[in-house]
Amino acid sequence: MAIIIMHYYKVLTILKNKDDITPLEILATKTSAFISRNTLSWRQRIMYYCLPLRNHDAKEVLKSLKRRTIFKAKVKNGLKAIITIKMKHIYGGLLLKEMMKIPIYSLLGGGVINQKDDLGFDSGMETKILTETKVKSKAKTTAYLTAASHGIVEIMSELESKTKSVVSETNFNNENVLLLAVKNRQPHVIQRLKKDLDEGVFQNLYLRVNKDKNTMLHLAAYTSYERENTWRISGAAMQLTWDIKWYKYIKELVPEHFNNKFNNEEKTPSDIFKEQHKELLQDSVEWLKDTSESCSVVAALIAGVSFATSGSVPGGNQQTGVPALKGQPAFEVFAISSLIGLYFSVTSLVMFLSILTSRKEVEEFHQNMPMKLLFGLSSLFVSIVAMLVSFCAGHFFVLADKYTMGGILFYLYISICFPVAFYAAAQFPLFIDLVKVVWKKVPPPSIRGVLL
Repeated sequence: MAIIIMHYYKVLTILKNKDDITPLEILATKTSAFISRNTLSWRQRIMYYCLPLRNHDAKEVLKSLKRRTIFKAKVKNGLKAIITIKMKHIYGGLLLKEMMKIPIYSLLGGGVINQKDDLGFDSGMETKILTETKVKSKAKTTAYLTAASHGIVEIMSELESKTKSVVSETNFNNENVLLLAVKNRQPHVIQRLKKDLDEGVFQNLYLRVNKDKNTMLHLAAYTSYERENTWRISGAAMQLTWDIKWYKYIKELVPEHFNNKFNNEEKTPSDIFKEQHKELLQDSVEWLKDTSESCSVVAALIAGVSFATSGSVPGGNQQTGVPALKGQPAFEVFAISSLIGLYFSVTSLVMFLSILTSRKEVEEFHQNMPMKLLFGLSSLFVSIVAMLVSFCAGHFFVLADKYTMGGILFYLYISICFPVAFYAAAQFPLFIDLVKVVWKKVPPPSIRGVLL
């Protein structure tokens, strides 16, 4: 609808609303309209880039509305969602493209409009929107800074290509684009600025401080816990790990003397980090303690069962001490799986006990704690699977003569896998989060960028 309206009334591109905000500034808050802020899975990305959708102008949009509605009704729900997302991105790009035809008016609003301006007025018509072009008030932000805060790099790139001076803009807190990207936790914005800007320009940006004399490192030290721009991850412990990695990532970008710089409150970045993360550290320790205690009990139980199982031999031994069932496939499966179950259950138990006896300082949550928890949970899952396989292999000799016909035993043993599958499905999100925090050096963008 916005594209259609803009096609017939191009003058609306530069008008401000009652809050003195231009359409471009509002578009810079629409994170769902641009691919840079979308969180598609790898399967969804494959469908996204394979869909044969293309850009439409306003006339084609009008013609395709009915067609696209019919087309969407015929496809499956998953594909329907991808089509909706991709069409939204296409329309977002079209809106940005139209607004960038007159970038100075789109940025500031106002100006003298007449038939020579090609903004959609009939011949001979002359209208004054504003008699003077207003300069942005220091009490407001700009479209460029808004886009940086929300992580929309498409708008940033377009504005930089049209007006290179936008990189030096600041808001009412004297925060430039780099400070806002740190404040709102947008790592992809920082990476793009570092890559595309000259070294001298980037250096001038990170040397700036806001009105409270906070540097980039000061802003990175604040916690994201229980705020709208928190990381895309669940659990206090993982939030703390991302905060630590974020702080260390910013620390690598700035000069070493930033570690000792004071803000207006006479605090260094490390002082702020410790102060801000006291509550988050306490919550992380409690969660980790409860999780480790519960899992260690299960691991100890499985270790006991696996030890008892590995010492018992189905069918007994011959007089020579050789197992009577030696050489049969089921017996080999039993022997190997019982040993695997014992090994991984003990490994899991050791991991969880090491977590319980550790100091649990902030630095421990950077890599040590997540790695131990990941290995502990993985080992626990393997030991559960091995224990069930061992049980099924040993139990096979009890019922083999009577129920092998028709594969009844096969389906019976398959049904035993349901508890394991349920456990795996329940723990899969936690496992994925742990893999992310362990292997990724830089956190992904925050959920939202709303702090201006």
